[in-house]
Amino acid sequence: MAARYEKRAIGEELWKVVDVYTQRTVVLDGTPLDRMEEREANDTVDSLEAGELTPDISEAP
Repeated sequence: MAARYEKRAIGEELWKVVDVYTQRTVVLDGTPLDRMEEREANDTVDSLEAGELTPDISEAP
């Protein structure tokens, strides 16, 4: 099964977590998952894929 979430570089040593279906930055508890260190982004993607974290539901189409 294809991954739903991935990390993307947003600058030198900064990353964001993106929903590959919507191409939007994932939001968790009202906080966008961006400007993260690479290790934190990797861990967050793993937790999202495992269902350990649930992102906020987007109100946008």
